[in-house]
Amino acid sequence: MRVAVLGAGAVGARIARQLLSGKSVTQIVLRDTDADRLAQVSKSLGDRVIIEHAPFNSQLDAEIIVVATPSGTQMPAVVEAMEQRRPVISTSDSLAEMVELLKFSEQAQKNSTPVILGAGFAPGLTCVLASHGAAWFDKVQEIHIAKVGTGGPYCALVHHRALSRISYDWRHDNWVRRPGGSGRSLCWFPEPIGPQDCYRAALASPVLLHHAFPEVSWITARVSASLRDRLTAPLPMLSPPHSEGGLGAVRVEIHGQRGTSHEVSVLGIVERPAVAAATVAALATEYVIDGTMSFIHGVPLYGNLLSFEDEYGPAIGVINIPALGECVFAGRGRGCYFNDELTQVSDQKNLSDSCIVTSGVDYWPSAETLDRFIKSGAVIRTWGDAYGYVLVATGRADAMIDPIVNHWDVAPMLTIFPEARGIFTDFSGAATANG
Repeated sequence: MRVAVLGAGAVGARIARQLLSGKSVTQIVLRDTDADRLAQVSKSLGDRVIIEHAPFNSQLDAEIIVVATPSGTQMPAVVEAMEQRRPVISTSDSLAEMVELLKFSEQAQKNSTPVILGAGFAPGLTCVLASHGAAWFDKVQEIHIAKVGTGGPYCALVHHRALSRISYDWRHDNWVRRPGGSGRSLCWFPEPIGPQDCYRAALASPVLLHHAFPEVSWITARVSASLRDRLTAPLPMLSPPHSEGGLGAVRVEIHGQRGTSHEVSVLGIVERPAVAAATVAALATEYVIDGTMSFIHGVPLYGNLLSFEDEYGPAIGVINIPALGECVFAGRGRGCYFNDELTQVSDQKNLSDSCIVTSGVDYWPSAETLDRFIKSGAVIRTWGDAYGYVLVATGRADAMIDPIVNHWDVAPMLTIFPEARGIFTDFSGAATANG
């Protein structure tokens, strides 16, 4: 899999490095307008990186695009990727740019093109924490974000400008406009950051969080700032921004109902913002690679998976194959359905007459293992990934074998297969999604 990373700054260079540390990405195309910076970064990335500096070729040879150029400059590259129906990940934290990108992403969704926006520190890591914390509540009523610290020099510039511009909070079905630098709030971050005065600013987090949690009635975001920061925000930066900032932190405060009580949960993380942003973007890229190989190559077998667990264990599982109009879903004790009809696995009991599907043979434990299945007389086909599980749950195939999986690859199967009168286990016989 070849991935293009646009931007070799503090975040982009780390995204490339992290992607190359795994097995999903075979080659990185790294683009930047600064030839000296590219040369410096390439020394630590090895021979699996193709370096490109301006003027660029018109055609970008990559299956997935990660845009890590300065916020406010990402729009053309992201829109171009959407128009070409290539999966794209954006790290932008610019409020104005985020609003415009969300408009374009609606068309990308209609085309089933994977688009991930705000894959950075804040938004990005803050959205992950909000989603994690929201799962603890029966109903989420408020989400309040605060952050301290910046990544590279362009991130520092965005932070500087945001304090002088209009902020947007979502409250009771309306966007509330307030001046940047107002609304002082003392926020406690994890040590060693500790308490910080935080203020309103033109931040993108409320826009993305409202998009993800439309039912939440109050969403705000604040950024730490000193008196000097607020006084000089309308002016050009008085000194050149740092090449990379030190430790930063994010804080996510969630209010909601759990049972009959109103509760508040606070989550926080301390990390260098560029490191955290690159980690979020790289993991988002790996997630897209893992779930969209079929889509990238024009094969209509890509799918969306959904799983829900409660205090009693797996409760809901869904596999949706949008290009084929096929959906398998199950609820604990409710049966398994294929579109609108009850479904179940086949009643095949003989390996010699069975049809076995798998996502690929390249990561089987050994050639001998594969040989044993072939010699048994079973038919083996690579109609795999999510669609392989759909085939088994609907009785069109008899078994699905995935030697290597992530939890998110198979979590819905813990509900789907018991309800379809089948069995889902690892190689030891344990019913688990931890491959």
